[in-house]
Amino acid sequence: MTSVLFITCLSGAIFSHTDAERASERIDRLLAGRYAAEAPGAAVLVARKGTVILRKGYGLANLEHVIAVSPETVFRLASVSKIYTA
Repeated sequence: MTSVLFITCLSGAIFSHTDAERASERIDRLLAGRYAAEAPGAAVLVARKGTVILRKGYGLANLEHVIAVSPETVFRLASVSKIYTA
């Protein structure tokens, strides 16, 4: 949840001063620095006015088998999501 809030708060500042391509590059750099290639990661989708400007995975989905996160990665949330849907 922290990452989602991070991008949501940041997106207003990024989009107000630059075009979508530059915003995508800035967000990509920020997230690449936040999620190390050998650490647990996240899948990210950033859209502006209905157009996807960034769709990418960062870090690892499985540390034991060294499987990278991709935009298609399915995260098993189990009961963690109950508090958000309640």
